Amino acid sequence: MLFTVSGNGPLSSLKENLDAAATNRNQYVVNLHIEDHQEFIAKMYEKAEDLGDD
Repeated sequence: MLFTVSGNGPLSSLKENLDAAATNRNQYVVNLHIEDHQEFIAKMYEKAEDLGDD
């Protein structure tokens, strides 16, 4: 499984990757599109820092 998180729509890149994958097993691709991606990443780092403070 290929799981990505991005601020843009990388559908053509993900399709190319999936099409190039071996066919001897199931392949899955998931993209989570987050419009405010940079803000999301910053908040995740803040939360991780907070967890480290406990």
